[in-house]
Amino acid sequence: MDKKIIIVGAGIVGVTLAWYLTRYSNANVILLDQSIAGHGATKSSFAWLNVSYNRPDFYQNLRLKALDEWHALDNKTQGKLNISWNGALSWHDTHEKTASFIESHAEQQFPVEPLTTKEISDKEPKLLNHPDIAAFAKEEGSVDQLWVIKILLEEACENGLTYLPNTNVLQLLKDGQKVTGVLTEQDKLYADQVILAAGINNTELLKQLDINLPLFPSPCILLHLNHPNAQEFIHRIVSTPEMEVRAFHDHQIRVAEDYIDDTAENSPEVIAHSALKIIQSNFAWSEQLTLDSYSVGIRPMPKDEMPIIGKVDNYSGLYLLAMHAGIVLSPIISRLAMNEIIHDQIELDLEPYRLSRFDD
Repeated sequence: MDKKIIIVGAGIVGVTLAWYLTRYSNANVILLDQSIAGHGATKSSFAWLNVSYNRPDFYQNLRLKALDEWHALDNKTQGKLNISWNGALSWHDTHEKTASFIESHAEQQFPVEPLTTKEISDKEPKLLNHPDIAAFAKEEGSVDQLWVIKILLEEACENGLTYLPNTNVLQLLKDGQKVTGVLTEQDKLYADQVILAAGINNTELLKQLDINLPLFPSPCILLHLNHPNAQEFIHRIVSTPEMEVRAFHDHQIRVAEDYIDDTAENSPEVIAHSALKIIQSNFAWSEQLTLDSYSVGIRPMPKDEMPIIGKVDNYSGLYLLAMHAGIVLSPIISRLAMNEIIHDQIELDLEPYRLSRFDD
């Protein structure tokens, strides 16, 4: 008999997993979301497809594989995902730190080129202020995550997915030490496997089972700026100590900012206008740049900042997916998790990320 699977959470991770499960298995998959797909933490992500820096080797390797998996996923969807692989230009606050960044990536065999001042200008002609050295990661990219979700969700539904938006899960159902389904505001839904991919909401659902999930809310601010020719204004991701900015659509630019605190002087509105001024002072053609909107997203941040993935000890029928870098990791994590869920095999690439590592 084909497995019945419930996925709780239709962010980028939940939707991508649903796509893999419906494409590569005969499972009967139901995807639930308390709102609509992609409108939780996913919506407020900068959506930079990059490798990590100053992290353990096993995590660096997973991020490298994640970029390859994004290419594979795009091929399997016939290029519909519209991924921008224009690369990322970055530097740190000192020459030495930038050089160390470049060297670290070279050790991981990930191509990052050092650029001179002239080469920086060639890459980004409108960029006014830059140092004498920068790093260019030519294999990094970015996505419109809501567009990706739209494509993957449509294909998953065509492959038999049952998608139930505006369905709030109140608790997990269990029979002894086996999770058997979920209780929603509308009904009880039963399954052979329940997969939690609900971001910070995973914490409350697991608390009902006396499971402590070391996952914390990490706010971030995302800005959308308008420009009549965004693709000429900026060609790729630019990340510096002052700003993180990229072209988003033909007439829109996306900017990521840190959330500091809830004081008036650090309000999202104040930070948004400050970021606009910084970008205007660093780019030519900026007199036509205007603030369109800003939003605060609540990212799920594990205690050690590493993903938490896998079966939950003491309970059968329950699988957990919780991570900060959901956009980057969603294809590779989904493929590996699918193998564990459907084929009951252990994926070695996921072994460092089990919840049990926090038991000590």
